[in-house]
Amino acid sequence: GISFIFPVPTKFTPPLSKSQDLPISFPDGSTPVINRIYIFAGSTRWEGAIPPLIDSFEQREIVIEMGKGITIVKHNLTKPIYFKITPEETLLDFGYPQQISYRENNANLQIHQSSENEFCEDYLWNYFRSSFTLHFSPTTPNHSLKKITLHTNFPSHYTFHRYHRTPIFILHKGTQIDCLGRWDDIKRILGNSDGPPVVYDQSMQNNDIRASTGGGVIGGGSTLYYGYSNLGIIFE
Repeated sequence: GISFIFPVPTKFTPPLSKSQDLPISFPDGSTPVINRIYIFAGSTRWEGAIPPLIDSFEQREIVIEMGKGITIVKHNLTKPIYFKITPEETLLDFGYPQQISYRENNANLQIHQSSENEFCEDYLWNYFRSSFTLHFSPTTPNHSLKKITLHTNFPSHYTFHRYHRTPIFILHKGTQIDCLGRWDDIKRILGNSDGPPVVYDQSMQNNDIRASTGGGVIGGGSTLYYGYSNLGIIFE
């Protein structure tokens, strides 16, 4: 019910690839260093059950459960990411993110944000191959998840080609909305948003955008954000 991960440096991979055994030492005299421990719980306390690795979820779909979070689906395998999940639980299910960014909350970037938390620094876990960013906050219990950003890899967007394109769907009252839907189609299904969109000029906050997106190329023009506070979702 326990696994230890000892990574092999890339420069030593070719000479060691023919062996299935963990080397006691590397050619330069250094020794393997453990960097991750997994503990698994099965149906009994003595039975270990290894969950599917995130790599097995390539070519997957993401289903948005409004008010709860998202579920990653591939065939009969599912992995939920619900709000209030902790960083430790995320590491167990999805492994270490491809990038961690830190950003001080900026009033120009916040929608439906209480003023008492506007100066707290969030940290963002970017999973580029999985098309999502997880926002954790030190103001939540156990640093739990407070927001999920899903990236559709849309051409001309400032994060284009940084995240893999993954089919994203919203199921709402028996109707399906996908990431290729037009805004008029979304409004017809969900109704009107809370009001006029929030207009965000990307050129005014380049540093904050680079922090939240992992350093994508900044494009020109403005972005419109439409919010549905009753559903807990924002469309860009």
